[in-house]
Amino acid sequence: MDEILTTREVIVATAIGLLVPIAFNLTKIAIPMKIISVGISKGVVILPLLVGNIFQVVTRPIFGVFAEKYGHKKIFGSAPILYAISFMIFANSKGPLDVYIASIILSLGIAAFWSAFLAYSSYLKDGAAKSIAHVLAFSFVGAFIGTAYSGYVFDAFGYDVVFMISALICILAVTTSLFTHSPKGNKELSLGDVYAVAISNIKDTILNANTLSLIPIVNTYAPILLIDAGLSPTITGLVLVALPLMSAIMQYFGGKAYNKIVSLRPLINILSLLILISFAYLSVIRAIYLAVLSFVLYSIFASTMFTPQITRSIDTSEDMRAVGTGGFGSGMTLARVIASSVAVVGGNIAETGTINLNPPFFALTLTTISFVGISLFGILKNRKK
Repeated sequence: MDEILTTREVIVATAIGLLVPIAFNLTKIAIPMKIISVGISKGVVILPLLVGNIFQVVTRPIFGVFAEKYGHKKIFGSAPILYAISFMIFANSKGPLDVYIASIILSLGIAAFWSAFLAYSSYLKDGAAKSIAHVLAFSFVGAFIGTAYSGYVFDAFGYDVVFMISALICILAVTTSLFTHSPKGNKELSLGDVYAVAISNIKDTILNANTLSLIPIVNTYAPILLIDAGLSPTITGLVLVALPLMSAIMQYFGGKAYNKIVSLRPLINILSLLILISFAYLSVIRAIYLAVLSFVLYSIFASTMFTPQITRSIDTSEDMRAVGTGGFGSGMTLARVIASSVAVVGGNIAETGTINLNPPFFALTLTTISFVGISLFGILKNRKK
């Protein structure tokens, strides 16, 4: 695939990268609250998302192969349809089975979209790091917009309107993708090469950048912790915008300081995890201002790693960029599966009274501590090389 340098390609990619995160993050409060409303307890609210993540682990590299073979645009251009279907199922969910089905379909849409879209976006400017930084910055602006309105729309109109708006935005993203050309994907990839690239990026992401995998877990438990601490859904939504806002700002820094950040990933990773533990504790003791400060600091350190980590997955994948980004995505998702599993165990332990702690707090804290352990193992492993 030749480099895409036309103004039209940049504008269209930027618009798509803006729209899909708006749609997804607008549901940031509606999805966990909907899951709770169908009978799933707060301590294990992450369980439907865990099931969806399991599907992502396997399908991200597969969608990457499809993108290289059939064309990036065909994959990321149609993926928002899966988002829209998922949102409509969420809106009409009556029981736990419904939200599980919605979560699986949403996860397939996420796997298809981001594996193909990030690879496609890496061609937009001179240098993959600058290209990824540009698109991710606008993607996080979209996440900021969606998150900022997530509490307000939910408060004012309820589940149905939130999911309907998000579905319509996804259809707009599909329509927008039609305004760019669709380069034909004709690469015949060796199964052995695909496996090697995917596994290498999976391992690296889990060991050196696993804080990125906790962001969806944070998005699930942080609203509950903040609302339980006394904040309204509207104010909670405004607090949560710190993550996408800082993420948008830090991508340009990550693109410029790519090599330095890659070398410092283990340190940045562990530091962000320790700050996240502080946020959970401060929320439970209702030290609201300090909790908000901790959330902002976590957002800064965690988001700094996105562009460098994704760019590394591309740089180490040669002419299989979508497979590399798919491997990064699978590594991030596998770490989410681990995180979600630990969170479910922690939530259950607290729910049953085995440990007298706030269930969402214990679920998030136990998960984060386990990731600190994984990160330390990664540091020791790197030193032995």
